[in-house]
Amino acid sequence: MRLDARLENGQRVIDGWNRVFEALAAEPRRQLVVSLLDASPDATVPLPESAVNPNAPTDPDVLRRELHHQHLPILADGGFVEWDSEPLVASRGPNFDEIAAVIESLQSSATSVPDSLVIGCQRLEAERQEAFADRSPGAEGESRRDRRSAPMSDGRGDRSRARDRRIGHRTGSGVGLWVRPSLTPRPRDE
Repeated sequence: MRLDARLENGQRVIDGWNRVFEALAAEPRRQLVVSLLDASPDATVPLPESAVNPNAPTDPDVLRRELHHQHLPILADGGFVEWDSEPLVASRGPNFDEIAAVIESLQSSATSVPDSLVIGCQRLEAERQEAFADRSPGAEGESRRDRRSAPMSDGRGDRSRARDRRIGHRTGSGVGLWVRPSLTPRPRDE
């Protein structure tokens, strides 16, 4: 590979990471990405409600204005989302997988994230609690993780099944998808 091409590729990667982290630098944008991850790939999500942090609700009119003039243009410029103003909705953009990969990696690593970034974040608390529960032995002496990693007949990869598990315990609960789990382990039924 020529030096010029190598430098060009290096700069392209740096620019890509900068776009992803700039897009994730504000809470409404992170919440919107999580809402789109929870929705089916071709769905639209309503705004501003899909960009609200349940632990820090904000005035919907203020958030709507901020989304329209600040947050949505940043996400759209990176190709992460597409949006319409009437009604105000957003959907996955052509580069959504780039930003989704960062959120999914963070969620799947919740047990390694410092408590200062987890406690109070309902999503990461739930991911951490699920990971600890997965490690507890089942009735047959194998962990739930061992049973889940067995081949499945649906032919989908581990990433799809992991996303389904995250979505599954929230599906159908609308705005209440952020039920705060207890951080103490529950007794297991024998």
